[in-house]
Amino acid sequence: MFILQIFIDNYKQPPWDALTYLTGECNYGGRVTDERDRRLINSLLSIFYCQSVVDDDNYKFSPSGDYFAPPFGSYESYVDYIRRLPMIPHPEVNRICIMIDLDMYSPLSI
Repeated sequence: MFILQIFIDNYKQPPWDALTYLTGECNYGGRVTDERDRRLINSLLSIFYCQSVVDDDNYKFSPSGDYFAPPFGSYESYVDYIRRLPMIPHPEVNRICIMIDLDMYSPLSI
């Protein structure tokens, strides 16, 4: 949180590349040894760490539109938004194929 506060205090626009690097390569990427997994982490972060999240009120994190950054509001509005989210997140929130969800709950996978 300290580094995020520095970015907020010192930059007019969020430094998306720096945030992505710190999160994907330093914080999580340091624990990931496979180059493909590291690329996946950075690819997923690009969905969430982008200027469209700030500029576009209709930007969605998933094709269904269930996942998005709620507009500025009261504490209660954020709690209401969180309560409306699915209890079991669908794979689409991470841009993963819906077939994974079907496969995970099939009798053959248990």
